[in-house]
Amino acid sequence: MATRVPSGRFASSDITLGLGLLAELAGTWKGHGFNLIARPDFHDKTDLYLQLNHTHETLEFNPISSPVPNRGFGQDDIKLFGLTYLQKINDAGHDGALHIEPGMWVTQPDTTFPSESVPKSQQLVFRMGTIPHGNAILVSGIASPFRGTPVLRSGSSQYNFSLFPSMKLPAASCGVSQNSIPKTSRKERPTP
Repeated sequence: MATRVPSGRFASSDITLGLGLLAELAGTWKGHGFNLIARPDFHDKTDLYLQLNHTHETLEFNPISSPVPNRGFGQDDIKLFGLTYLQKINDAGHDGALHIEPGMWVTQPDTTFPSESVPKSQQLVFRMGTIPHGNAILVSGIASPFRGTPVLRSGSSQYNFSLFPSMKLPAASCGVSQNSIPKTSRKERPTP
C-alpha cells in the first residue's frame, strides 16, 4: 500500500533517530589545524603566493528535528534525515576568518525510482555546502562503518594524517618545522 509522508512535522524525542552512521557527528567539534593554500599573486606579479596559517577550527553539527519529505514521482514519498553544519576556520594568530561553510549532510533510504541501494551495514549519504566566495558543492557517496583511525588511499599510497606522499618539498623548505605544525587526533577533540 502506498504511503505518504504526512504534511505535519513533529520533532522526535530522539532527534538523532534516522541518522544512522551520521548520528555520531552531532555536536560541536573544536581543534587546531594548519592551512596551506597556493593563491594567485597579482601584487608581486608572480604566479602563486604560498599562504600558511595555524588555525582554530570549529565544526558544529545540528540534527534536523524531523524527517525531510522527498516527494515521490516514480515511487512513494521517502523520508530523508540529516544534520545542518557550520564549519568556521580562523587564523590562530589574528583570529581572522579564513573559511566559513554552512551546509547539510543527509541520509537517503534505498529507492526504486531510480533504483539505488546499498548493503544493510552501509548508507547512502549526501553533502551539500556553500562557501561565500562563490562555490557550492553537492556530493554523494556510501558511508560504511569502521573502527579506529581512517585509512585513506590514493592509488598505491596510503595517507596517514601527517604524511602526504604527494608533497615533494620537505616542510623546512617552506619555512615550517614539523614541531610547529599542531597535530590533532580524535581523542584530543572534546566529546560532543
